[in-house]
This record gives sequence, C-alpha cells and structure tokens, in this order.
Amino acid sequence: GQLGGANFDGLLDCALRSGLLNAAAVRSLDGLRHLRNLARADGDLTPRRAQEFAVLAAAVSYSMRSQPGAGRGQGPA
Repeated sequence: GQLGGANFDGLLDCALRSGLLNAAAVRSLDGLRHLRNLARADGDLTPRRAQEFAVLAAAVSYSMRSQPGAGRGQGPA
C-alpha cells in the first residue's frame, strides 16, 4: 500500500491527519522514539533504563486505550 515505504514521521503524520491519533498521542509516541534513539546511541543501556522505558511505553499505551478519543482526534491536544 501507500504507507509501505513510509518512515515513522510519515506514519505519525498520516495517522494524525486521518484522525486515528490526536496531537497528544503523536507527541507521546515521538517522545518514546527519541528516548529509544538516545538509548540506542548511548550503548550503555542498563536493565534499569530499559525498565523505565518499558514503563513509559506501557503508560502511553494505557493512556491511548483508556481515554475516550485519546488515540483519535477527539482527545485532548
């Protein structure tokens, strides 16, 4: 499909424009990506840092599933 070659930014932008994600969800997912990239570049990923990232990712996931419209355009921006 059209999104087969899209990068992460392109997918987030498409999801935002189509109303699948709201601005808050996009910012959260982009923040997780930046944390992941920092950890990857650091090369000294400790189990504690990995666990902290997993907790943040779970919190974003929970927020998107539990708040009405948070994953879509109706949620808080």
